[in-house]
Amino acid sequence: MSQWLYDPAFDPQDYASIVYRINLPDGRYYIGKKSLWVLKDGKIARESDWQDYWGSSKDVKALVTEAGKHACTREVVRFCVSRGEASWLEAVLLIKGDCLLDPMCLNGNVLTTFNHRVVKGYSNDERRERYLKDIAKQRDTMRLNNGDA
Repeated sequence: MSQWLYDPAFDPQDYASIVYRINLPDGRYYIGKKSLWVLKDGKIARESDWQDYWGSSKDVKALVTEAGKHACTREVVRFCVSRGEASWLEAVLLIKGDCLLDPMCLNGNVLTTFNHRVVKGYSNDERRERYLKDIAKQRDTMRLNNGDA
């Protein structure tokens, strides 16, 4: 089974969700989001099945099975501090990447709901500051990894 590819500087235990990309051997790809935790009554009940997850799309899962999991890659594009941040980033990536028009992209729709607090951060100043610091840290790491320093 293909393991998740991500920067080891990030500990999944510290985040709520991921935005990911599944890459097939023929160059086709799928972008999605996944919660790292199952919540019950607003509290963490247990870890989700994210480590074994291959997307919600039946078509993508069938293509992965056909190609063989060993031949496909799963990469974490971003660790997110909330499910809302993951929804927002997934939508941004799909729209900015013209994914619905890209024949190599397997995403069939861009459908998500979010509100102004998700887009702007959080209304609670402390949470908002943590959120902004985390995003800055991830951007810096992405720049270093891409050689944009």
